[in-house]
Amino acid sequence: MRDHRTSERPPLPPSTRCRINWADTRSLDDVCAASSASNALAPSHATLDPPGYVAAATSRKSTPKPRAAPTPESIAALKAKKAWDVAFGPAKNLPMNAFMLYMSGAGVQIFSMMVVGMLLTNPIKAALGVQGAFAPLSTPSQPHALLPQKLAFLGAQALCFALGVWKCAGMGLLPTASSDWLAWRAPRLPLEFSPLYS
Repeated sequence: MRDHRTSERPPLPPSTRCRINWADTRSLDDVCAASSASNALAPSHATLDPPGYVAAATSRKSTPKPRAAPTPESIAALKAKKAWDVAFGPAKNLPMNAFMLYMSGAGVQIFSMMVVGMLLTNPIKAALGVQGAFAPLSTPSQPHALLPQKLAFLGAQALCFALGVWKCAGMGLLPTASSDWLAWRAPRLPLEFSPLYS
């Protein structure tokens, strides 16, 4: 029988070292072979995972789903939605314009005239350029697809213009009284003359 303590054997690498149990009756070769097989099946890292660590959940990479190619129907719906946003853009500015008119006062001043002037001229310019406002969203094959949005845009600009006209009426700039037209009224002819005045 060969003595294991006196046999010349090269040192085993760390991955194949085996723990020797002196109470085991098997030979050293059998014990080392079994230990090497268990080391091969064990994971390469010697440290244990911390509590709550799930290797399967963290190692799995989330692959993004491929985005489907946009269809003509989805593009048309997106353009219609953006067109409605452009159409209701002037209506969203109505509360701010009303607050500016309120803060400018009812007197004829430079600031109030500037605010009223912008409120009257900007809707006219926007209404004349309605085709340019919706040009990026229009489709050449469907020229009348954005007609409801354009009408809503013109209606919102009309509301802004009406707000400016109402402010002009409150400031007394509109010729709504009969005294504003006296220069164009014919003088009244008296029916009779009397030298005596009571």
